[in-house]
Amino acid sequence: MRNHVGDDTRRAGAFGARALAVIGAAALSLTLTSCPPNSLLTDVKAQVEAAQQSGQNQGTVAAPAFTPSTANGTYTSSTDLSGSSAITITCATAGAAIHYTTDGSTPSVSTATYTGPISITQAQSPVTIKAVGTRTGWTDSPMTTMTYVVNYNAVSTPTFNPAGPATFTTATDIQVSTTTSGAYIQFTTDGSMPTASGGS
Repeated sequence: MRNHVGDDTRRAGAFGARALAVIGAAALSLTLTSCPPNSLLTDVKAQVEAAQQSGQNQGTVAAPAFTPSTANGTYTSSTDLSGSSAITITCATAGAAIHYTTDGSTPSVSTATYTGPISITQAQSPVTIKAVGTRTGWTDSPMTTMTYVVNYNAVSTPTFNPAGPATFTTATDIQVSTTTSGAYIQFTTDGSMPTASGGS
């Protein structure tokens, strides 16, 4: 009788050990599943954010703005586009990056990123700068294009006094002048293009 009871006890004990082992394994599996490693958490978070961004467009980035902003402007001073007067590019959309080119190609996220003022010398002139604003989850901005010409030796544009067009009822003297020292002014009165051999 003792042997029989002992056998039952041993069998019950063995069953209990197996049951505990199974329960312990289940608990361990649950712990690992509910608390993944940091790298896995980071990967899951990145995938969720990417899915949110791809499914929800936040808007369109504002077009970049240039300073100086004179379209196709010609600059006649050696300091016009350098130092504190160098070209700056800004974007009104917070958090946006500005990408640009100076070789005429179309800017994108793979082209140069604007990080500070751009200087242009006479030797580099003319330079066409194209810029676009980008931000993750947003539509890229419209492209902005500016051409800058630096010519230290250019004669300033003549000005008229009185300024035209105008109609006079009496004989009137018209003065033509330029701020470039030592320059000659050639002119015509018949609508033709003035040349170096024309009236002065």
